[in-house]
Amino acid sequence: DFARLAALSKQPSLAGADAGQCLFLDTETTGLAGGAGTVVFAYGLAFFDGDTLVLEQLFLRDFAEEPAMLRHVARRLAEHPVPVTYVGKSYDRHRIAARLAVHKVEAPVLTERHIDLYHVVRRRYGRQWPDCRLRTAEERLLGLARHDDLPGSEAPAAFLDWIRDGTGAVDRVLEHNRLDVLSLAALLGVVGGAT
Repeated sequence: DFARLAALSKQPSLAGADAGQCLFLDTETTGLAGGAGTVVFAYGLAFFDGDTLVLEQLFLRDFAEEPAMLRHVARRLAEHPVPVTYVGKSYDRHRIAARLAVHKVEAPVLTERHIDLYHVVRRRYGRQWPDCRLRTAEERLLGLARHDDLPGSEAPAAFLDWIRDGTGAVDRVLEHNRLDVLSLAALLGVVGGAT
């Protein structure tokens, strides 16, 4: 129910949106503080093609591949103009916008129509829960508990180790990213239909 999501998001423009316009988006970066030197080394993207949820993961094997990766992200954002993230309004989209600017790739990433599920969850459950982290939302709304999940804070070191000598646990980073993106799609359905 996008009218409900529009109200919870405090974004009236979302009322006319539909699931086919949504791009579920999560990034993994070389640093959590941000800044111009922070590189997005992995993107998790998911979107609906009819009734099928399509999941794509893009991984930066070499820094020279970044422009091609960004062009792919830009194409997906144009096709599915409503990003759905978790804390993405304040983090992911700004990292993406910075990388797009570095490589002079244009994409509609800093748009008004953006569903940041963190804010939706916080408005709906913030007074009832101890916190509104993604893990908490997964456990309480989806009944999911992750086991042996690589914390996002360890992703930068894993990538940099992989770039340096191939020892970084990027497979675990990509699995963490995959689960984050799938959770976004599931949470959108739950909070959009919650009463």
